[in-house]
Amino acid sequence: KYMLNVNLSKTNFIVFRNCGVIRGNKKPYFNGIQVQPCTYYKYLGIMFSSSLSWSVPIKTLAQQASKAMLVVQNIQHLCGCVPADVCFRLFDKIIAPFLLYGSEISGYEVRKDIEDVHVKFCKYVLGVARNTLNCTILGECGKLSSSVMYVTRCIKYWLRIVQVYDGNTYPKCCYDI
Repeated sequence: KYMLNVNLSKTNFIVFRNCGVIRGNKKPYFNGIQVQPCTYYKYLGIMFSSSLSWSVPIKTLAQQASKAMLVVQNIQHLCGCVPADVCFRLFDKIIAPFLLYGSEISGYEVRKDIEDVHVKFCKYVLGVARNTLNCTILGECGKLSSSVMYVTRCIKYWLRIVQVYDGNTYPKCCYDI
């Protein structure tokens, strides 16, 4: 009707399941051509896996945050001695959004990859050795653990679903299921 074409070489599908092969009746066809299944699918910047594991998305976000951390470190090298409070504000504005992206749906488990990036940055700002205790570093910087930040975001999102959305909205229907 609208003269649109589907590029089947770029079209995939994902089936969310615990494990096993995809049965024949779960394989879609388009104009008689089978659409290929995929194990991972990137949607709105989050890499979803067919097993709904969060290990790959979390590693991807940690890698992106590490790249952003290099940008902040380059800024510090170019500008000379940048005060620690400015570095932490840069962290909160540039690096933390990568670490916390999608935290509302990824759950409340402590994510080591995310914690490592946060602590590594704090150690860099303080100029201490890599083997310094993490809790000491966070306390010295006056920073909370990243897990506190993403658990807080997860709880706020849950409260918004429960209190704000009415029964007809998509988030509320998914929550009720």
